[in-house]
Amino acid sequence: MDKIKTALRIVIVYGVLLYLTEFFKWKITSIITVIGLLMLVIFELIVTLLLIIYLLWLVFRLYRSIGVKSLISFGLMMLVILVFLMIPFNALSTQSDFAFYRNKREKIVTLILNDQLIADNNEFVVLPDKYKGTSSGGSVHVVKTEQTTKIFFYTFVGILDSFSGFAYMSDDHPLEFDDPEGDFKEIIQLDTHWFWFTSY
Repeated sequence: MDKIKTALRIVIVYGVLLYLTEFFKWKITSIITVIGLLMLVIFELIVTLLLIIYLLWLVFRLYRSIGVKSLISFGLMMLVILVFLMIPFNALSTQSDFAFYRNKREKIVTLILNDQLIADNNEFVVLPDKYKGTSSGGSVHVVKTEQTTKIFFYTFVGILDSFSGFAYMSDDHPLEFDDPEGDFKEIIQLDTHWFWFTSY
């Protein structure tokens, strides 16, 4: 019975760590880079495989002595993995990031539109300390044209041309997939003036 309790504890800790890691994947990536993320994913896969092998061994070993109760930990593990595969973690993470930082991002937009924050020659605005967490690297990309002002808040900046984040469009005109600011692969309108973008 102690082995079943130990197995259940392992499965619960594994499930919590797996879900938290996946939910905060992009925040983790901005800290440890893309190579670190790849190592994290490989580590997750190895741990998952080892845990499945351990639980299978435990089920077969204990089945002879205690019967059906030995299947509990294995069934719970399979449930954790199935739920993990069905939850849209990227969408949840994007929506929570958008909601959490929206007020601060809107204050930054107001400051930029009122020329209280000015872009440098490369069209980047270095954010004040209290707003640095709203965009990866602590800066935003600002593109002003006669028709509109585009403000890009990055949540992920990878190697070469891979990046993602939120864009504010002052005229609410949607980003174009062939926009000069990036070869966007995914654009989703989140609200009036606000868009999610991804390029890879």
